[in-house]
Amino acid sequence: PDVVTAIQARFNKLSVASDDDALDVLSPKKPNWDLKRDIENKLNFLEKQTQQAILDLVRDKLTKEEQNDDENNMKVVRSEEEDEEVEEEQKTLQQQQQQQ
Repeated sequence: PDVVTAIQARFNKLSVASDDDALDVLSPKKPNWDLKRDIENKLNFLEKQTQQAILDLVRDKLTKEEQNDDENNMKVVRSEEEDEEVEEEQKTLQQQQQQQ
Protein backbone atom coordinates (compact mmCIF):
# COMPACT_ATOMS: atom_id res chain seq x y z
CA PRO A 1 0.00 0.00 0.00
CA ASP A 2 2.86 2.46 0.73
CA VAL A 3 4.40 1.76 -2.64
CA VAL A 4 1.10 2.40 -4.40
CA THR A 5 0.56 5.73 -2.63
CA ALA A 6 4.15 6.76 -3.34
CA ILE A 7 3.73 5.95 -7.02
CA GLN A 8 0.41 7.80 -7.15
CA ALA A 9 1.93 10.84 -5.42
CA ARG A 10 4.85 10.84 -7.83
CA PHE A 11 2.50 10.43 -10.81
CA ASN A 12 0.38 13.35 -9.56
CA LYS A 13 3.48 15.54 -9.25
CA LEU A 14 4.61 14.67 -12.76
CA SER A 15 1.16 15.20 -14.27
CA VAL A 16 0.83 18.62 -12.61
CA ALA A 17 4.29 19.57 -13.81
CA SER A 18 3.50 18.46 -17.35
CA ASP A 19 0.27 20.51 -17.34
CA ASP A 20 2.23 23.59 -16.31
CA ASP A 21 4.84 22.90 -18.97
CA ALA A 22 2.11 22.52 -21.58
CA LEU A 23 0.65 25.88 -20.60
CA ASP A 24 4.09 27.47 -20.81
CA VAL A 25 4.56 26.09 -24.30
CA LEU A 26 1.13 27.21 -25.48
CA SER A 27 1.11 30.67 -23.93
CA PRO A 28 3.20 33.36 -25.59
CA LYS A 29 6.29 34.63 -23.80
CA LYS A 30 5.06 38.22 -24.12
CA PRO A 31 1.25 38.20 -24.09
CA ASN A 32 0.87 41.70 -25.53
CA TRP A 33 3.37 41.51 -28.39
CA ASP A 34 0.64 41.77 -31.01
CA LEU A 35 -0.78 44.91 -29.38
CA LYS A 36 2.64 46.50 -29.36
CA ARG A 37 3.11 45.59 -33.01
CA ASP A 38 -0.26 47.05 -33.98
CA ILE A 39 0.18 50.38 -32.24
CA GLU A 40 3.86 50.89 -32.97
CA ASN A 41 3.18 52.96 -36.11
CA LYS A 42 0.68 55.13 -34.26
CA LEU A 43 3.12 55.69 -31.41
CA ASN A 44 5.89 56.64 -33.86
CA PHE A 45 3.57 59.16 -35.50
CA LEU A 46 2.60 60.63 -32.13
CA GLU A 47 6.25 60.83 -31.09
CA LYS A 48 7.08 62.81 -34.23
CA GLN A 49 4.17 65.18 -33.61
CA THR A 50 5.19 65.63 -29.99
CA GLN A 51 8.76 66.46 -30.96
CA GLN A 52 7.50 68.95 -33.57
CA ALA A 53 5.21 70.61 -31.01
CA ILE A 54 8.07 70.92 -28.51
CA LEU A 55 10.28 72.43 -31.21
CA ASP A 56 7.56 74.95 -32.12
CA LEU A 57 7.14 75.96 -28.47
CA VAL A 58 10.87 76.47 -28.04
CA ARG A 59 11.05 78.56 -31.24
CA ASP A 60 8.13 80.71 -30.09
CA LYS A 61 9.74 81.26 -26.71
CA LEU A 62 13.06 82.24 -28.27
CA THR A 63 11.33 84.61 -30.67
CA LYS A 64 9.46 86.30 -27.82
CA GLU A 65 12.66 86.60 -25.79
CA GLU A 66 14.46 88.20 -28.76
CA GLN A 67 11.59 90.65 -29.23
CA ASN A 68 11.67 91.53 -25.54
CA ASP A 69 15.44 92.00 -25.69
CA ASP A 70 15.06 94.25 -28.74
CA GLU A 71 12.37 96.30 -26.99
CA ASN A 72 14.51 96.60 -23.87
CA ASN A 73 17.50 97.68 -25.95
CA MET A 74 15.36 100.28 -27.67
CA LYS A 75 14.19 101.56 -24.29
CA VAL A 76 17.79 101.83 -23.12
CA VAL A 77 18.76 103.71 -26.27
CA ARG A 78 15.75 106.00 -25.89
CA SER A 79 16.49 106.66 -22.24
CA GLU A 80 20.12 107.48 -23.09
CA GLU A 81 18.96 109.85 -25.81
CA GLU A 82 16.49 111.44 -23.42
CA ASP A 83 19.22 111.81 -20.82
CA GLU A 84 21.41 113.54 -23.38
CA GLU A 85 18.56 115.87 -24.33
CA VAL A 86 17.90 116.73 -20.69
CA GLU A 87 21.59 117.46 -20.16
CA GLU A 88 21.67 119.71 -23.21
CA GLU A 89 18.59 121.57 -22.02
CA GLN A 90 20.16 122.05 -18.62
CA LYS A 91 23.33 123.39 -20.22
CA THR A 92 21.40 125.83 -22.37
CA LEU A 93 19.40 126.99 -19.36
CA GLN A 94 22.60 127.52 -17.42
CA GLN A 95 24.11 129.46 -20.30
CA GLN A 96 21.00 131.61 -20.57
CA GLN A 97 21.07 132.28 -16.85
CA GLN A 98 24.73 133.24 -17.00
CA GLN A 99 24.12 135.60 -19.88
CA GLN A 100 21.41 137.44 -17.99
